[in-house]
Amino acid sequence: GGWGVDPASASRRDLVGLTNLGATCYMNALLQQLAMVPAFRDGLIAAAPPQRSAILDQMQVTLAHLRDGLAPCYDTTSLVSACEALPMTFSARQQNDAAEFLMLLMDHLEERLKGTKQALLVRSCFGGKLVQQIVWEELPALPGGIPTRQLS
Repeated sequence: GGWGVDPASASRRDLVGLTNLGATCYMNALLQQLAMVPAFRDGLIAAAPPQRSAILDQMQVTLAHLRDGLAPCYDTTSLVSACEALPMTFSARQQNDAAEFLMLLMDHLEERLKGTKQALLVRSCFGGKLVQQIVWEELPALPGGIPTRQLS
């Protein structure tokens, strides 16, 4: 078409789509983004924690399909079903907030990866530091020469 994209081109054949199960686009968009972070994707696929979960298992399978291009489109039904265990505002099959899903998913994965070589995987790929700075602003002195300050 008009966009100059050939769906049959070699570069497009390596990419894998995800089935939208009605209102799971929030999850699919996030999964596609996570699959494009090789350190996270490959680290999670390689993880073999003693404390398994359906969510972790299905994340590994889904990311492997996205990485390896095993089929042009992957059906996420099993992962969506597993994610019903996350305490999201709505059912995993309904539209949810992607940021809420990401937070709950990462918390779950971090918990399952404790005690493994991938224990710091989430933090090393996506972690940061929260820094707070307080800046004082000098204001004109009060009557009597008393200095004043204000947080800005």
